[in-house]
Formats: sequence, structure tokens, C-alpha cells
Amino acid sequence: MKIRTDYVTNSSSSSFIIARKEKLTQRQKDAIVDFVVRRMLGEKVAATREELSLYAREYEPGNRELKRMETEIDKGLAIYSGRVSFDSGKDDIAYVLNDLWEAIEMADDGAFVGIDTSLSY
Repeated sequence: MKIRTDYVTNSSSSSFIIARKEKLTQRQKDAIVDFVVRRMLGEKVAATREELSLYAREYEPGNRELKRMETEIDKGLAIYSGRVSFDSGKDDIAYVLNDLWEAIEMADDGAFVGIDTSLSY
């Protein structure tokens, strides 16, 4: 159990302790990139105007956003969409950090270890 001994303000924060080698291995770097792509850059919803039309029917973006998405598709980009919840406050961030640490730890046995990763206070 963590006990706060410092000055407490309205902002929430939690500390953690991990052990890792100073330099990340290539497998750990790949795990971080994979995690960020999967959790923080959204899922592909459209790469063509036809796919965008199907997406727009379901999610009804505003005209400005739809025009911008069409422009970017015409430039060869794909459209990705994701969601971030702020309803539960820092708990979402705690889940993201714990998932990230797990991905790094699984990338290389023994090169990264969570010691005190409970982000509750």
C-alpha cells in the first residue's frame, strides 16, 4: 500500500518502480512501437473513398471533417479512428502503462521487470 508523504494537490499522480537494462533491446523497441500503433493511433477505417463513404454513413462526421478525410485519401493516406476515455480519469492511463510494461517485459525475458507498478494511491 502506498502512503503519500508529500504535499497533495488537486492533480493526481502515482509513482512506479521498474528495473531495466539501460539500453532497450530492438525487440523491446519493436514492442513499444507495436503497442503505440495498436493502442494510440487508432484502427484503419478507410483507405478509399468508397470505404470512407461506408464509414461516414455509420459515424456521420461533420462536412468539414469529411472533406478533409477525402482530401487526405486522395493524397494516398488512410483514415484511422480511435477513442480515448476520460471518464475514469487516471485509471485509463494506468491500464495503458501496465499494458505497455507487459509488452516490453514479454519482448525480452529479464531485460525489463516491473517492481512496483501499482498506480493506485
